Amino acid sequence: MSEWASVLLVFWALWLADGIKLPPAARFNLTGRGRRARLVFGRLLAPGWSPTGWRALADDMPFALSPAGICNRPVGSAGRPAEAPARATAWAWGDIRETGVQGGWITINGARFCRDTGHLRASQILGLARMPEPVRTPRISWWIARWLRPAHLRRRTRALAGRTLVPVVFNGVFLALAVVLSAYLLADGASRLAPRQAEMIARLLPLVLGYLGLVHLAAVVTAWRALRRLKVPGEDKRGLALFSAALLPPQALRLRALAGDGWFPAQHPLAYALAFAGKREREDLAFQVLGDLRWPIGEAGDPPLAKTVAAWHRAELTKRLDPLLAAADLDEAKLFVAPRADGPASCRYCPRCRSQFTSETARCPHGVELRATGRAAD
Repeated sequence: MSEWASVLLVFWALWLADGIKLPPAARFNLTGRGRRARLVFGRLLAPGWSPTGWRALADDMPFALSPAGICNRPVGSAGRPAEAPARATAWAWGDIRETGVQGGWITINGARFCRDTGHLRASQILGLARMPEPVRTPRISWWIARWLRPAHLRRRTRALAGRTLVPVVFNGVFLALAVVLSAYLLADGASRLAPRQAEMIARLLPLVLGYLGLVHLAAVVTAWRALRRLKVPGEDKRGLALFSAALLPPQALRLRALAGDGWFPAQHPLAYALAFAGKREREDLAFQVLGDLRWPIGEAGDPPLAKTVAAWHRAELTKRLDPLLAAADLDEAKLFVAPRADGPASCRYCPRCRSQFTSETARCPHGVELRATGRAAD
């Protein structure tokens, strides 16, 4: 039994480790089944356990756009702590001569600019720079609206579910049999049965393992057929991942999540929340995004062009968000209602982060103007 225990331990360890990601910066990890999903922000991103689950990764936009130019100051960030550039940089469109990507970073005129999150490729930034002004401004507005499409994300999820239905069924059969077989072997089920029954199961065991092999092969083949229909923009790394999964069955039990890698377009994290999250998560992310729009921090030392670009992008993003929040029944006044004082000494609070203060100071350490708290709870 000890040799079986070692094999099963390796199998389930590989299954647990499959899909874990350690990105260089904190990201939103979205794991869901059907119409609902859970968003987690962090550096350790784990997949869901169910074969029926899908997965998407989302980043805050690391730049801001305006008719005047582009800067690397994020606007409307949903993650906390909000990412901030080590040094704010802004480029007027007329000064951009070349763009590229080096080590996961977009470069402009040879200088590192911002992380390459997929919201805009380097070539698309250069394309905006070469557009005439009357064409560029509506195009920028079009891009900002394109990053806020919860209905499109829901349609993509339905398409992914439909195309991967067959491999998911095979994954479910394999996982169920693997769990039953593991429980039987680890619990030494043969000793709990009559000798004749134990002998019969021992004879059937090679057949069961062969059946699992056929189910695994069928899942990989049908997943490969699904990938041919689920086209993704840019470099498609799913083929290599599927080949690896074909060689290691524990890595082939989340084929829907594998097929969804790169399938979802780059979107604002709040768009994912509006499309799939529960009411509490939608409220939390809307609070953080609107807080960053209403009370930006860290801009005091930015160049004048960066401030101009960020202010225009902030106004345009707010205009695009308002109808989406209204459709989701998210009222800004209710999101930012004054909290109850958490103690008799608390008298003011920061509307951006809700931290409370006991002094009558006018601003928090980040420079946000403080407001009076509500009455303390009894």
